[in-house]
Formats: sequence, structure tokens, C-alpha cells
Amino acid sequence: MTAAQALLEARKPRLPAGVAYALLQPGRAKPLAYASLQGLARSLQARRAGRPIELVDQAGVIAGHDQALPGVSVWILDADGARTDSLGWAYLQGAGRQQLQAAIRAAEVA
Repeated sequence: MTAAQALLEARKPRLPAGVAYALLQPGRAKPLAYASLQGLARSLQARRAGRPIELVDQAGVIAGHDQALPGVSVWILDADGARTDSLGWAYLQGAGRQQLQAAIRAAEVA
């Protein structure tokens, strides 16, 4: 690995070993880890504070992994449906938008 490659690798976010679900937030180096999809969904539900969101399947580049990992970007929307802020990128152990959306819906009624 060259020095430039090592620098790029060091700048990638890291998932702690054994983390099943995580939220990587913009501007935060350490991801928030969750033991369950339901826990992550409850956290996102609280963070969105009633605002509309958009979930987008998007691979994430994570340190220690040769290939991008599947995950979901979570966006806050304004009244016109435009993205205004990012809640982050969710790592879901290979699950995607549909699974996260179902968990968030379940958290809305809980």
C-alpha cells in the first residue's frame, strides 16, 4: 500500500468489530452502533423529529473492506421534497431501504 492509499484508508469511517447495525453521521468520526434494526429505526425516528425523510439505497466505503458495503442514506426533506440535511448513512448487515423503511414505520406506531 502506498502512502497515498494508506491516507485514504485512514480517512474512511470504521465500523467497530461485531457491529450489526450502525449510523454514520456527517461530521462524526465514530458511528453510533445498535444491537437491532428496531433500535436503529427508533433512533432515526427520534432524530427526524416528525420531519419527512427519504431513504436511498447507497453503498458506503468503509475502512477495512475491499468493496463498498450496502447501506442506506437517510435524508431530511423540506416541504417541497428537496433534501435539506443528512441524518447519515445506515449500515444494516446487508439489508436495504425496504427493511429500514418497514422498521421506521413500525417505530412510528410504537
